[in-house]
Amino acid sequence: MVRSNGRSNFIGLRRRAAWLGRTMTLIVAVAALSSGNVVAQADSVSGSIPIDEVPGGLTLAPNGGRAYVTNPNGKITIVDTANNVPVGKLGFGGYAIAIVPNGTRAYVTGRGNTVEVFDPTTNLISAPAIDVGGTSKGVAVTRDGARAYVANSSRNSVTVIDVASNSIITDIADIDSPISVSTSPNTPRAYVSTAKSVVVIDTNTNTVVTSIEAGERLTGITTGPNGTRVYAADTDGNAVQLIDMAANTLVGSIPVGTAPAAIAFSPDGTRAYVSNSGSDTVSVINTTNNTVIETLGVGAGPSAIAMIPNGSRAYVANVDGRSVSVITRTTGICLSVCLPSLF
Repeated sequence: MVRSNGRSNFIGLRRRAAWLGRTMTLIVAVAALSSGNVVAQADSVSGSIPIDEVPGGLTLAPNGGRAYVTNPNGKITIVDTANNVPVGKLGFGGYAIAIVPNGTRAYVTGRGNTVEVFDPTTNLISAPAIDVGGTSKGVAVTRDGARAYVANSSRNSVTVIDVASNSIITDIADIDSPISVSTSPNTPRAYVSTAKSVVVIDTNTNTVVTSIEAGERLTGITTGPNGTRVYAADTDGNAVQLIDMAANTLVGSIPVGTAPAAIAFSPDGTRAYVSNSGSDTVSVINTTNNTVIETLGVGAGPSAIAMIPNGSRAYVANVDGRSVSVITRTTGICLSVCLPSLF
């Protein structure tokens, strides 16, 4: 429609609609800010920390102040997470590392047939190395800090260590080539990844409850902080396999990048971060609907991954890149009203 002055009424309507849309958007945004409706999360790779050794395992101190990066040849690099710089090196190392919840003891696997023990508060050896009789890989401590469970791959067993005495309680036998271990946050269970199955252990009795077939070749395994799901990295299947912890059944599979290796959760359990060693990426999974919502490029050959306790950053050990990538999570504003397109 054209007015007598030759100007289109449609153009005038569009201008008024654009003004109205901008005004409504501003009102909604201010309302969201004032109400504190902060729910959205975005992720970005914010830095890379050079490591002069080949990184293997990685974990964070319970207070988040230090990251410990193991080297299979016998070193541990200590990273200050406030400044994201290496601040020291320990003269021993290995494959994987786990720290008890009070932060006074750490267990390091993979150096010969022993598990090394040191105190992260002093960074000194705090007990004699524990001879587990074979090549150890993954390690996890129970949430009460009373026991450590070690994947003893060459002996086809899981070795149980009493933390108070640093002595072996038992070997749980007939577990084929165990690789990684994770303990439940709210039940007496440990979960062990093997080549093609997840083995469930009762940590009260230290006996096998069941074995769940899953995937093509499992590596890293992690229990969610809400205690309902186990996520297992299926390296050959390029996927993450989901286990229901109550039913002990495989309930899903999430396609991710190439050769996933390890998994870490955000503290609230809404996100899972998967290092993909074959595609040099980290897949970010929304655990509500179990879909990949972001893929982040990191260093070469990402393996171990850990989340800082406050959930602000994740750290990724890059084997081929000899570095640790830092992923920063930033909070955004969720607008509670979605404005339709007027034109």
